[in-house]
Amino acid sequence: MNIELDYNITSDEFLEMIESVGWKTYSKEQIEKALKNSMYMVKLLSMDKK
Repeated sequence: MNIELDYNITSDEFLEMIESVGWKTYSKEQIEKALKNSMYMVKLLSMDKK
């Protein structure tokens, strides 16, 4: 398994993630403010090739 870590996430990536699991949707401005005020974030990408 190939795993890549990234310590930044865009508002579009965050919005896509929360919509994919059916969580409440926020405005892009709310997401940008929340991400800007976050102390720590990490994104894990699975790079499996099939």
